[in-house]
Amino acid sequence: MRVLILASKCPWPPSDGGRLALWQTIRALYAAGATVHVLAPGSPSDLQHLVPWRAAMAPQAGLDLYPGEPLPWWRAGFESVLSGDAVGLRRHAHTQSRRVVRDLIDSFAPDLIHVEALQAIAVLGAPPWPKPVVLRMQNVESALWQQWPGNVWQRPLMKIESARLRKHERRLMHHAASTLAITECDAMDLRDLLPARTAASVACWPVPFDAELPAGEDPDPTAPLVVLPGSRGWGPNRQAFDWAVRKLAPELARRAPGLPMRVFAPALDPSWPDNIQVAPIPDDARTLFPQRAIAAIPLFAGSGVRMRILESWARGIPVVATRIAARGLAVSDRQHLLLADDPASFADALITLAGDTELRRHLIDEGRNHLRRFHDPAVLGPALITHYRNALSGSSA
Repeated sequence: MRVLILASKCPWPPSDGGRLALWQTIRALYAAGATVHVLAPGSPSDLQHLVPWRAAMAPQAGLDLYPGEPLPWWRAGFESVLSGDAVGLRRHAHTQSRRVVRDLIDSFAPDLIHVEALQAIAVLGAPPWPKPVVLRMQNVESALWQQWPGNVWQRPLMKIESARLRKHERRLMHHAASTLAITECDAMDLRDLLPARTAASVACWPVPFDAELPAGEDPDPTAPLVVLPGSRGWGPNRQAFDWAVRKLAPELARRAPGLPMRVFAPALDPSWPDNIQVAPIPDDARTLFPQRAIAAIPLFAGSGVRMRILESWARGIPVVATRIAARGLAVSDRQHLLLADDPASFADALITLAGDTELRRHLIDEGRNHLRRFHDPAVLGPALITHYRNALSGSSA
């Protein structure tokens, strides 16, 4: 089967959750026998790396980038007022990409088009589309925007954006051959958007993920360390980072001054507590997960799945997370991770793990068992090929 993947950003290097989810999907498809080609927008610096990135992704997939960074929010907002489109989709509506897509469809001749995340549909334009489309929703964008962190004056705008995204999601799912959610929670939310009588189908296909990956090296692998591995390039992650350094770190410094928190940032902010260690943002993701670490993954708005939780387990790192961060993973407190939603209870959980080697080992083992049970690439790759075939035949199975 020949699969053209349209993405809103290049999957290489897999440096954040969205890229990592796409890269794992590509690897699973390749292992299942599919021929994959990826088309994504690229900044000028991305285009400079196109040749080495192609080499890094080969033979799992071919890669083409077209010039096109997301529009600034102000310009996308202005165009949204004129068009009635959601701002998030207008940011990715690159006119020049339409020709690139048509040419690639002619040359690559895919059996279907896999659209990775709602924003990537903008490069195809309005339906009908030249090939059957499977829409892969990394998030339920309309639900996410209802939760999106913002100021009081921004909230009415976010409600408008959520309503517009809901309209787009409903229309695009109607025209797609099939829609794939990343968790069963998201699948239920997406089904609720569809009319009672519809031929559109929504299935759940989890992210494939290896159960064991190497952890990063650390000069002192015996002393516990809290790490905050989430990328700051996404609004809810920025909110989580600020909460961690402004509220969680002071609580931790007061109650466990010997337990440092490592964050990854360009520079140290003088206003941060003394127990925060700053490390440069790494090129190699394993650096985010040193051997002695406990991963802190707070999140207060979210949809989809937190890839950093999956990666923490795979790299042998126990996790403390908020309930929203763990949403959709079908996990239990103290069985797979520790759950906490306020600074005091989050600090309690981190301190407990720092002093309990047996509990850390238990959470790591159960986290990896969860990956083997629900995220095995050897199972999910063939399942996705079967889903594609059913979508092409018009089956809802």
